[in-house]
Amino acid sequence: HGQDIGAGRYITNLVRNLLKIDKKNTYVFTGRYVTDKYLEIINGIRSTCTDNKIEFKLYKTTQKKLNLWNRLRFPPIELMGFKADLLHCPDYLIPPTLNKIIILTIHDLAFI
Repeated sequence: HGQDIGAGRYITNLVRNLLKIDKKNTYVFTGRYVTDKYLEIINGIRSTCTDNKIEFKLYKTTQKKLNLWNRLRFPPIELMGFKADLLHCPDYLIPPTLNKIIILTIHDLAFI
């Protein structure tokens, strides 16, 4: 999601403000690919956070495998190396998990 519109702006501001009030937790950005624009956003947030509370993990996969993963709901993200106490999904697709606390944000209901 781009920084200047809807979901991208929401996520960027959410993380920036969480970092202001939360000195305990580490925030991990994940994705299956990254563009220069996304890297610029992540690095911009990292530069304002001096205590290294931002990580970035890339889980490379193809669109075909992603579609299959979403349909079969297997394997869970924990078996792919994802380690977090909580998962925020800024999209209507929630990845399969073993037993995660999930926060789902739906930004636009036009697709319904």
